[in-house]
Amino acid sequence: MAERRLFIDFETNRAGEIFLVGLHWNAKFEQIILNEGLTGAGQSKGLECLSTKEFMDRLVSLINDSSLILCAYTRAEANVFAAYFESIQTSLPALLYCDLHKAAKKWVNKRKHEEFNNLPPYRIGASAYEQRRQKWSLASVMRLSNLIAPHDYAPGQTTQRINSVMKALARRDGDFEQITPTNKAKFTKLLKHNEFDVMALVHLFEEIQSSDPHLIENATRPISELAHDKGSLNDE
Repeated sequence: MAERRLFIDFETNRAGEIFLVGLHWNAKFEQIILNEGLTGAGQSKGLECLSTKEFMDRLVSLINDSSLILCAYTRAEANVFAAYFESIQTSLPALLYCDLHKAAKKWVNKRKHEEFNNLPPYRIGASAYEQRRQKWSLASVMRLSNLIAPHDYAPGQTTQRINSVMKALARRDGDFEQITPTNKAKFTKLLKHNEFDVMALVHLFEEIQSSDPHLIENATRPISELAHDKGSLNDE
């Protein structure tokens, strides 16, 4: 059931830095800034700003107290958890984690195979490599639903947007009102991108759960079994 799930999407870079997290639990969506370099931008939008430790402590406590199961797309979020707890030399908490990418691939191949294969490439004009990489991305799979990514979703641009906003804030002593309209727009697009990903997780879970609940069960494992999977794609 969805009420026992906590849907999560981190915004990170390839170096493993964490900047933002989006969450949906108990019919509520929220975003939290997790990097000091974005504090001014987050405060301008009324977002809570926490250290990674503060956030992880709070999240693990919530999951344990409420018996929640983490849900994310691919194992990338599991890897974020594993890297953080390794960095503080602490064992990974005993949490259950559902990889909705795994469930979605089986659901599509079983129930939506022809429809999905008839879709055009997610980004017309992208290289053959990028088209293959993006085919099973969350935004691509969501084309099978009525929840479509916004026109400015721009996969692959998340890190560039974060870097641009952080540099602009650093030049203006963290004052979001003093940065350019272009960088303000980049931060807004970053938040929209993250919100779409989280809400798409909720929608996809409900689609699969209603038709093939065993696929959800089969994609759920202790997080320790899934972390550090080198084959998981980074779904920006």
